[in-house]
Amino acid sequence: MTHGISRFGKTMCEAWGHLVDAVMAVEDTFACPDQYTYDWVMGQFPRLCFPVLTELITYSWDRENSVSNGVAGFTYLVPREEASERITDFAQQIEQILNDTLEEDYSDFEKAIALYDYFFRTYQYDWETYEKKTESMWTIQRPCAFSEQDRGFAARSRRRIPIC
Repeated sequence: MTHGISRFGKTMCEAWGHLVDAVMAVEDTFACPDQYTYDWVMGQFPRLCFPVLTELITYSWDRENSVSNGVAGFTYLVPREEASERITDFAQQIEQILNDTLEEDYSDFEKAIALYDYFFRTYQYDWETYEKKTESMWTIQRPCAFSEQDRGFAARSRRRIPIC
């Protein structure tokens, strides 16, 4: 996250980490210092850095007063039980990719190359979706799609999700 800190600052990156931790734990609040940080973290980061979240959460119902005493809230777009199942499926899919792709004795560089190779072989650019991005409610920064051999949350949702 060093690159993110230099680009967005420590406060934004910490709030983003708290949001991801909260969603992964199926909670509806996270540590966030102020409304400005909240608006950035909820508005920019999910779409760009963790697109799965855009189908699970949105701003708090009271968006203008979403942060109180350093705690921010958000709303689930699906029932919490469904969100929990999707999160579990997603985490299992990621864990499987990591277990199948990485060896314990790999250096950080070897891990990066192995993951790059996996994604290069497994995912493909989705130019059709990219070309239609102005027609869609989803803005795709790096167009690609899960291949048919991948299963899990993204494959079941039948949406082409960019990898950030």
